[in-house]
Amino acid sequence: MQIKLKSDNFPVSVSRCKILICRLKAQFCFISVNMAIHSIDKPISLGAEKRGAIPLRPVEEQFRIHRERLFVAEERPTTTVLVGGLSPTHDYLVEATLQNLGVKAQKLTPTALEDFHSGREYGNNGLCNPSYFMVGRLINYLRELENSGMSKADIIEKYVFFVAGCNAPCRFGMVETEYRTALKDCGFDGFRILVFQNEGGLNQPSQSNGLEVTPEFFLAVVNALNLADVINELAYATRPYEVLKGQTDAVRQKALDYLYDKLKNKKKIRLGDRWSTFFRALRFEQPAVFIYRFLDQLYSSYYTHALREVGKMFGEIEVDRFRSKAVVKITGEFWAMTTVRRAISICSAIWKARAP
Repeated sequence: MQIKLKSDNFPVSVSRCKILICRLKAQFCFISVNMAIHSIDKPISLGAEKRGAIPLRPVEEQFRIHRERLFVAEERPTTTVLVGGLSPTHDYLVEATLQNLGVKAQKLTPTALEDFHSGREYGNNGLCNPSYFMVGRLINYLRELENSGMSKADIIEKYVFFVAGCNAPCRFGMVETEYRTALKDCGFDGFRILVFQNEGGLNQPSQSNGLEVTPEFFLAVVNALNLADVINELAYATRPYEVLKGQTDAVRQKALDYLYDKLKNKKKIRLGDRWSTFFRALRFEQPAVFIYRFLDQLYSSYYTHALREVGKMFGEIEVDRFRSKAVVKITGEFWAMTTVRRAISICSAIWKARAP
């Protein structure tokens, strides 16, 4: 069916008209919501003043994020930063990076089924699966410390948890608030959670100076995450075709230990005494260090040389690329794709059993 709009004088289908009307309604709703947001700090003027109604509070006063005790630089020698929330490969290399930066870091052990049960017991209803596993792993680890003889006060004082976050509707959204609630319910009220927002870059909200997000910190963490991605990809692409079962995991661990040592013992970027004195006289020392570090990131062969050595290690694995293997893709968030290996092995076994 075709109709004509008099104002435009060209044929438009009925479905196209419906789409235009829906767009106009959506724009109207957006404008209405925008106006409501900008005027929310003003009293509603529909006779509310005459009736003595209480005006709405500003948005920033309706919800406050929990303000906890800061992790200060003086606590670095005595406070352990627990690392978790990503894949075991990422956590392992981030631990090495933080130690290189002068932080006493320790990764959490991989999650298990009992961690899920603990997370379900103390976590909020409706959390996603990885959140239950992660908060349960943290709770069980703190309980292990308590069972070893440490008091809860000492654990809260000498340990903090470092986790990545982002602006997402799953565990990365307000994950730190859910973690604090679960820890409070299980008796560890006041345990500190430090969040590194991956979309914030260097503009991270200031949480402490014990784990300050400087250009050096940011580049070091990003490099560790990138190296972990490469290791995971190499392992996933090699393991299904290995001739000797378990050889890929052995080489992967060897490569991880090699990269761990490289990250932990990497020399820090510093200007020489002469250059430092020269730029300090010009009040340009900090920008000069930043430029030097940035150029080192672009042109240094430190990480590329390390990856070449890792490539040689994986090249020693005997593989048979002509094996018939199923292509398995786990649909979901990256936590499942980087930690769930059993599903891939099961699917591959089913494929092999059904092959003629």
